[in-house]
Amino acid sequence: MKYKGLVFLFLFFCLMFIFNIFTPLLNDDYFVSFIWPMGGSINALPENAKRIASFYDLLESLKSYYLSWGGRIPGQSLMMFFLWQGKEYFNFFNALAFVILIAEIYWISHEGRITLTFNTQYILWIFFSLWTFNIAFTESFLWLSGACDYLWLMVFLLAFLIPYVRNYYEETLLKKDTFFSNLVVFFLGLVSGCSRETLICLVILVLSYWLYLCKARGNLQYWKITGYIGLCIGYGILIFAPGNAVRFKILSSIMDTNIFFNKSLLTYKLVELGLAFFFHLILWYFLCSFFIRYRKRITTETNKKYMDLTVLFTLVAFLSEISMFFIPSRGIRVSFVSLVFLLLAIATVFNLQARMKLCIINNNAQLLLKKAGYFYLIITIVVSLAGNYSTWNYWNGIIKQFTGNKNDVTNVVTIKVIPHLTERNRLWLYGSGFVHLTGLPLYEDGPLNLTISKYYGVKGIKVVKQEEKKS
Repeated sequence: MKYKGLVFLFLFFCLMFIFNIFTPLLNDDYFVSFIWPMGGSINALPENAKRIASFYDLLESLKSYYLSWGGRIPGQSLMMFFLWQGKEYFNFFNALAFVILIAEIYWISHEGRITLTFNTQYILWIFFSLWTFNIAFTESFLWLSGACDYLWLMVFLLAFLIPYVRNYYEETLLKKDTFFSNLVVFFLGLVSGCSRETLICLVILVLSYWLYLCKARGNLQYWKITGYIGLCIGYGILIFAPGNAVRFKILSSIMDTNIFFNKSLLTYKLVELGLAFFFHLILWYFLCSFFIRYRKRITTETNKKYMDLTVLFTLVAFLSEISMFFIPSRGIRVSFVSLVFLLLAIATVFNLQARMKLCIINNNAQLLLKKAGYFYLIITIVVSLAGNYSTWNYWNGIIKQFTGNKNDVTNVVTIKVIPHLTERNRLWLYGSGFVHLTGLPLYEDGPLNLTISKYYGVKGIKVVKQEEKKS
């Protein structure tokens, strides 16, 4: 079947679409649904907070966000747009973005060639890796705010890099400059530049050196420069956002100390970094063993290009992983960035292995790993679907309570929430592979409950623990 790979991509789309449906709005989603208060901290809504209801409201909220909190304008724009239009639209397009990411990793590892004919084994492996090794699976793929800030912007960045990778392998291609090609690559560069502070600086350094080499060889087209300029402008918009300084000041005042030297945060970051490396340990082992065993056997010019790009992706992945420790906020979803570049490196090795007819993993080991992988996928997907459906159903019942008390200024809605680590919930957690379950956005106390009450139009929310009934 020539298009067997497309069939699998469609199946992955359907699976992720179902997972997106079962994922409720979480955490920041409720706050971002309102016009961002000027000078306000996240989840600290004023009494007169207004929901985004028009493009004018969206632009006003983006302006306030840029001046008060940060510079990731593309991700924030996507969040606000989908929260305004409705999560139903997000569910479809987010599942599509997941499939596009798989395709982009495949295309980049195959010399940047864009084709609809995929090697099925490669496609399955990329999906398996994104499912298994992403410790922040829910945060980066299912949570609306997290997906817009991570999955979507990674899709834009890889789309931006594809023509550069294609020309890197074959300098005779993409030599013609057109207004349309310059416009597209500039836009992709601009959007990508506004994505990740610790990643884009590395991409800019790498492109700077490569463009220098292109100029020396007489192979520097205008589209390369245009895209590079767009990337630099986007990064400047991100880094020099006035909101970065305001956010730093607010977080420092909350912690009552300099956030870079907060002992509890430093301890948390060490644990976070250790978990990220633990989840990626098999991938790092594979790459390191490949470099040790086969680096001296790479002799031809084309194979050296594969090797150089593999080293580059590995270096970016490592530096992205290490940078997690220096980001003064909690959130392990940053490890997703490192994972994507690890997969780019390993997928490139697989293609090099096929070209050189190498056998990095012997056949018996491959067969054993495949069987274990399929078993893991089947168990975790089934359990995760059941567990997330249960959460979705439970949350719909809570929403009915909100709807029944909407605009009742005298009644505080009491919500009984089953403790997270009950016996049944632990079984869901173990069987789902630990990272594929969604939670509820309610806490016993905190500003988020006030934000949710404003979102659903109720006076207030009181959360109490309810012990799970034993069957």
